Amino acid sequence: MTAPRAEERVTKLVEWVAAVAGPLTAVTAVLYYFGWTRTNAAFRYFGVDPAILELEPVDYLVRAAGPAFTPTVALVLGAAALFALSRAALWLELACLRHPIMFHARVLVLRVPSVVLVYAGVVALWCGIRVALRIPDYLGISATVGLTEPVPAALALAAGSVVLVMGVRLLHLRPPPAEPRLPALSTLPRLLLVATVLVATFWATSVYSQRAGEDLASFINDNPGSQAGVTIYSEESLSLWSVAPPGPVPEGERFRYVYTGLRLLTYANERWLLLTGERNANGRLAVVILRDDTDIRVRLSG
Repeated sequence: MTAPRAEERVTKLVEWVAAVAGPLTAVTAVLYYFGWTRTNAAFRYFGVDPAILELEPVDYLVRAAGPAFTPTVALVLGAAALFALSRAALWLELACLRHPIMFHARVLVLRVPSVVLVYAGVVALWCGIRVALRIPDYLGISATVGLTEPVPAALALAAGSVVLVMGVRLLHLRPPPAEPRLPALSTLPRLLLVATVLVATFWATSVYSQRAGEDLASFINDNPGSQAGVTIYSEESLSLWSVAPPGPVPEGERFRYVYTGLRLLTYANERWLLLTGERNANGRLAVVILRDDTDIRVRLSG
């Protein structure tokens, strides 16, 4: 009896570890992607391939903390709002079923909540699908409701699918004396709903992360003074912008060339990425990459 019990405990432990590690692995992978998207967008703004930095996975995870926070809060608030909407819609639908109106001696039941939810869900789904597939707005619905950008369209795709399912389920409610019971979703509609919500959420957060990186780079480009100042001392001429005249060199002094007016973009993989102060045709600051070796000395200032 001891061996089966020990085996059962090991099995439960493995199941528990798998249940915890699975979601954590998925969350880590998603955060890594968001961090990579933000970093890639920020550096490519200045024409730099981030692959040269050889950043570690932890670096991307740290960079994902900011972009992932706002979508996570929005997701929680959106889920709470949809839950409250479902409760309110159910109460209103039941009220309509229990209090029909008389019109020309006929009993009419106005299924207002369910019809409104179905209509709103279809409109939101159409707007999200139209933006995702880049379908022309022939009907002008997206422009009318203001769902023309990727992030709002992705959120509309997720919310619209939930609202549509909510409205269809409410339509299956029968008037008294039938028992007011919502039909359960079968496996296929449930899988489609979950897949739609996950894809839409991933889409929205991905676009948000890219824009967060571009906005950060744009802020640095417009406000280079927000970055740390850098002075480079070099043995040989580096042909950089803003070189100070060498002047008299003290005996034994190795670093004959001094470069000032530089700003730090980042340091990684034993390389300094510096903003030179020169701007290209697009008005963006030029970036110079210096390998950190014994031929140069770098001084940072706040």
